[in-house]
Amino acid sequence: MTVQVTKEVVHLGIGNYPADYKLNYTGDLALATTAYIIVHGAMGNSETTNGLAQQLAQNYENQPVFQLDLVNHGTSSSEIYESDIDSYAGYVTEFVTTLRDQRVIGDDVVLIGHSMGGSVVSTAVLNGLNVSRLVLVSTRPDFTDFGAFLGTPVEQVPVLFEQLMTAEFSTGLTEEQSQYFISQIPAMSVQPLAGKYDIFALSNFNIRDKLHQINVPLTLITGDSDTTVPLESALEYSRGVSGFAEEFIIEGGTHTAVIKNSELVASYI
Repeated sequence: MTVQVTKEVVHLGIGNYPADYKLNYTGDLALATTAYIIVHGAMGNSETTNGLAQQLAQNYENQPVFQLDLVNHGTSSSEIYESDIDSYAGYVTEFVTTLRDQRVIGDDVVLIGHSMGGSVVSTAVLNGLNVSRLVLVSTRPDFTDFGAFLGTPVEQVPVLFEQLMTAEFSTGLTEEQSQYFISQIPAMSVQPLAGKYDIFALSNFNIRDKLHQINVPLTLITGDSDTTVPLESALEYSRGVSGFAEEFIIEGGTHTAVIKNSELVASYI
């Protein structure tokens, strides 16, 4: 039976930054014990995680599921731009800390990152953020090959995103599903300058030599048909950390499994 999910859009300030998020839940949040926080990927926003958030809220009654928009993504508009993963990770850390200080959430936090969001949340943990579990979806510890996109003019970044997403949504779906997801691409896209900074941030991201420092329980979810994150590069995460790690490989899954296979992804979390 499908349970109705309550969704609220919340505008939160952390220092000089806005930190807008969507809160999803079923049941009574007064009974919450675990918070699920999802961070989206590059050139996109929290709209890309709608299906996953809704499914998690259905799966875990009374538990809050947060969809965070990174600064200058979605509705988290600011005059300040970030251009490195460490800064995004600091933003996430401040977000979690603020929610804890306000007693919105407790210590039990499951931190989930898709693609660049995986880079961000793993870096936040490396930099000292205390969470119960780290969930990485369609990501890898080295994105330096994104330097190939650095020549993309700022105004062409949304076009690049549209092309990549259209290709993703043109396979593994019914015609009706494909048309629906393609129609949602504009809402999922980020403003051009923020997207350009995402590319720059990824092109400088490589934590291969730090993976052994991650000692929180890790869940890795990835597709075996992901051309952006080839399977072996994704598995570097689960096989390089020092703590417990589990792997879930989606047969035929592509880079947007978080959207196309949201129910399956949620079942692994």
